[in-house]
Amino acid sequence: MDLGIEKGHIAGLQIFLLNLSLALTLGLFAGLAMRALVLLVIDHARPAVVMGFRALVAAAFLGFGFFDFLFSRNMQVWDRPSRAVVAACAIALPMVTFARQKKGSGEPPEMRHALYVSGVLIALCVFSILTLLRAGTVALTGDRVTLIVEATGETRVEDEPLPNRPATAKVTLYHAVVWLPTGVPLADVWLPGDRLRLKGRIYRLSPALNAFGFPNLYEFVSVRNDTANTNRNSEAVMEEFLFAENGPLAVHPWWKPIQASILSHWEAATADDSFFTLRAVPNASPDYPLEDGQGRPIRKTFLLVLPPSGHATSRGSSPLEKTVPRSY
Repeated sequence: MDLGIEKGHIAGLQIFLLNLSLALTLGLFAGLAMRALVLLVIDHARPAVVMGFRALVAAAFLGFGFFDFLFSRNMQVWDRPSRAVVAACAIALPMVTFARQKKGSGEPPEMRHALYVSGVLIALCVFSILTLLRAGTVALTGDRVTLIVEATGETRVEDEPLPNRPATAKVTLYHAVVWLPTGVPLADVWLPGDRLRLKGRIYRLSPALNAFGFPNLYEFVSVRNDTANTNRNSEAVMEEFLFAENGPLAVHPWWKPIQASILSHWEAATADDSFFTLRAVPNASPDYPLEDGQGRPIRKTFLLVLPPSGHATSRGSSPLEKTVPRSY
């Protein structure tokens, strides 16, 4: 699915810089781990304490690098600049260390070197966490198409269980697919209702941080179906589907609770007028119809627009009716 939707220069630049920062972090973890391993091999005439510390440093950088790769791989796009940054960091740092040791210009290890290495590890971990906080979100950089909701017009009939009763009811399911503008599918669902909406969450930063180039973020949470047809069996269970755990907006299940905890504590620790303010606000798109007034399935593509404020709309390029109320 190639809709050829323009992302905009600002959005494209921010995505490019985020991608490079992810590659740089991963490359530094790899390069510094290799540097410690090189020192273990070629500078082995050191006290056991020094050798043990170097082994611990290598293990720490490798371990944190592994988790950084694991948590960021859905966000990372392995284009040529990213591959070059990772390769340069992973190769240059151990090669420079090897060359200095061979020349005899390497300084003997002292306590301050251990402090430097520890400081670099902590700084790199903090930077990694800050970049990973954007996992599963899109940056709100302007009025642009963020998702495409495709009502395919396909239906099927299934027996659905009724709540608190042993009986079932015949329910018509409507097929819908949610896409990123790049053509990556986020959700492929069959819904028993005659309309759907996308539920999400806006992470609003302070105006000061926005002015420094840090955009508000939007997290898509789920696809919720509903019905406005009073003739439909009201006992049929309406359903809510979480977005699939794949693609660029997927968040690793180990990182997801950590990310949620950090964002929650950040929000609780900042006042409304703080420079570092963060506020999480629930949000949902307008209702997208899956059938017309005569009960016939609709085949149509709707364009979801997210402005910098984060309020999901279908303004401008969407065929949705402007009068459709927003549901929360």
